[in-house]
Amino acid sequence: MNNNQKLRILLLDDNNDVLHTLKSIIANDDVRADELITEIEAVTVHIQLDNIANIDYIIKPETILEIARYCYNKFDYIISDFAFIGDKSANDNLRQKLIQENRTVLNSDFKNKNILRLRDIETQFNTMQDHTLLTRVLKKNFNNNFLGHRQPIIIYTNSPDPFAEYFRGTDLEIRIEEIKEVFTQSKDIKFILMHDELDIPTAISYPTERNKDLNETLSHFITTLLSKELRAKIHKLALNGMVENRRYFKYENAKKAYNIIVMYGVGLGFAVALIGEVIFHFAIGAYEDYGTSPYKALLEIIASVILLLSTLLFAKLGVHNAKLIERLSHELTGYRDEE
Repeated sequence: MNNNQKLRILLLDDNNDVLHTLKSIIANDDVRADELITEIEAVTVHIQLDNIANIDYIIKPETILEIARYCYNKFDYIISDFAFIGDKSANDNLRQKLIQENRTVLNSDFKNKNILRLRDIETQFNTMQDHTLLTRVLKKNFNNNFLGHRQPIIIYTNSPDPFAEYFRGTDLEIRIEEIKEVFTQSKDIKFILMHDELDIPTAISYPTERNKDLNETLSHFITTLLSKELRAKIHKLALNGMVENRRYFKYENAKKAYNIIVMYGVGLGFAVALIGEVIFHFAIGAYEDYGTSPYKALLEIIASVILLLSTLLFAKLGVHNAKLIERLSHELTGYRDEE
């Protein structure tokens, strides 16, 4: 059985720097446990947006094609940012507006399509059905391995106040339902609310000082925290898979060990029976030939010695056989009683 496995992970974000940091930390090394190895393959797609008539944004067709090309095989994880922002300044203006009006964000605030979400990826894919580069195979792979993804999905967002309320309480369940409308086959959808779970204060997410270097440093710091959290979750998934694989590996080899035990047992029993029969017939034949002669006492002594030696021989052979079986069982199954 092959001890090497691979986890394929699709990473989606509208920021290339974030994607680079996520990939460099998540897929930095393999997950190892004894002789089992799980390779982490992280595939990144930069979600790019097109501006339509200086008002609305859409997902670029090139982005849909890139996702489709990576869907030649299934993913074990899809990890994505919750929102893809077309105009960063418009998002900052919205935040200031919410603070002034002392309220959280509403769905009506997304009317101008400046902030897109995963549902917009599906919408753009549906509008591209006649696109010349979106072949039948790419459509099938996109439907099966992206929209039809059955494995865990993690959505992350750093949305401190005034956006935080949008993800609290029952509103979080609404956000999860929105994701389920896109990935209808996945039963494991989780959110990482970075502003809560990673304790990222608003002052770091939205520094008042307009310093480019400082902002880039803080942004990298936040992404690194997220990457470490995601890496721990992925390694846990990989280790759980190794445990299941190890159980199957032991089960398969246990059957082989059982067959060997039976084979040795049958062989030993046959040898004992054969030699026992030889000794018995030899003793009976000799007794019939010489039973009344002066050699009778000597034959009885010789037979007793042979019987004693054969008993010792078979006992030693039995111990050797038991040790051999124990060693084979340990090599095949990895199991050994604690001493």
